[in-house]
Amino acid sequence: MRIIIFIFIISITFLFKLNCKSAEVKEKDKVEEPAKVSETVGTDDEKTIKADLESLKSMEQLLEKPVPSEDPLLHEKILAQIGEIPGEKALSILEKYASHKDEKLREKAILTLLKRKEIAIAENLDSKIYELIKKNEEQYKTLTAAEIQALGQIKESDAITLLNKYLGKDEKNDSLVLQSLGRRLETAENKSEEAFLIEKILLEYLKTNADESLIKLALNTIFHSAVNGKEKVNNIFKSKDYPIETRKTALTVLTENNPKNPADISKDYKKLYYKSAGDIDMKEILIYQMAELEKKSPEEILSEIRAEIKEKERMARIEKEKLEKKKRKFDALKKGSARNALTKLMLNYGISTNTITKMEKSLLYHSENGLSKDNPAKKFVYSALRSMKPKANYFDLRETGLKSLEARGIFSAVMREVVDFHKSEEMRIIALKQIWGITYNEAKLIFLFYKDKSQILKQLSL
Repeated sequence: MRIIIFIFIISITFLFKLNCKSAEVKEKDKVEEPAKVSETVGTDDEKTIKADLESLKSMEQLLEKPVPSEDPLLHEKILAQIGEIPGEKALSILEKYASHKDEKLREKAILTLLKRKEIAIAENLDSKIYELIKKNEEQYKTLTAAEIQALGQIKESDAITLLNKYLGKDEKNDSLVLQSLGRRLETAENKSEEAFLIEKILLEYLKTNADESLIKLALNTIFHSAVNGKEKVNNIFKSKDYPIETRKTALTVLTENNPKNPADISKDYKKLYYKSAGDIDMKEILIYQMAELEKKSPEEILSEIRAEIKEKERMARIEKEKLEKKKRKFDALKKGSARNALTKLMLNYGISTNTITKMEKSLLYHSENGLSKDNPAKKFVYSALRSMKPKANYFDLRETGLKSLEARGIFSAVMREVVDFHKSEEMRIIALKQIWGITYNEAKLIFLFYKDKSQILKQLSL
């Protein structure tokens, strides 16, 4: 019995000592680690404190330890804090973790370097960040989201080539790649080699069958960041070199960025529809876009367009018939008597038969009684006849004058002589009154007739 009690007491003592030792270890760990974390990254105030080499050493030691379960983001917090500390030591730690096998640490280190480059220009971080990303890409055969983002913000021309390598490789990353290319295009100089290269990459991407949202992102990038972006997106919409879905999305981008109201945009698209006779795809795209703008079905839009085409064809037929009728009348006037043709035109203009008769008699009178150059009226008639027949002798000219208005071209010849000689309208009307033997008001109407109908008078040689 004594032996059993003795063993029991020893066992209790052993277990008590073991528990005490375990508690000491835990307490030691508990005090040591949080103390260091608290001294380095625990509060916002500490972000403004300049850390010395010893604090960097402490943070680096913490980074090498496993992440405590109670603070899974501890390592990332430490890297962020290191990014705010100047000097080569801090930079070397960030560079080390920018190539870490843990993807999350790599991303945080890259993003921290990206942030650091804005406040530490002298460190020339653009080329360092690119070299780190290039090394990671070669080692891990992929790019993280942070690395893609960084390639869009660093000033390294080779970064564009690396982004292009991953565009279209994985649709999950394409959005990030396009955004990075867009940022590079925004900051590139107009018409520079870099801008040209990015635009070329985007245009080639638009020829693929990528997701609609990605195609739209690429088109918006061109629209807003490229030189003459609107014109380039419009050319994509009109070009048969691109898939119909890309062209359709291009029109959507143009519509969304159009300041006009939907009704006016739809009218513009309808006009374009009529001009795109040989491009069936363009017609289809326009119909769907008009339907969306007018909140109708594509079938309704198509039905309206067909009705408009029918009406236009009907109006065109009517217009054609009118022109043919007009031509027939014109031909008849040209082939018939000059006097009859001139009389019809004058009567249609509102000149009376009595006025025409007086004009005819006056022209006969001037010709019968000798084409004197001393008489102002006769002088104009003589000059008109001479302009009609420059080489004719006096008797031939008189013979032509005796034909009166039947002589083709005599009316316009007289009118032209008067208009060329007198510069004021008033003097022209007074001269016409004397030549044609008519009243002032009749002369004024004759002058207006000549002005308004000069083209057809010329065509009919009247």
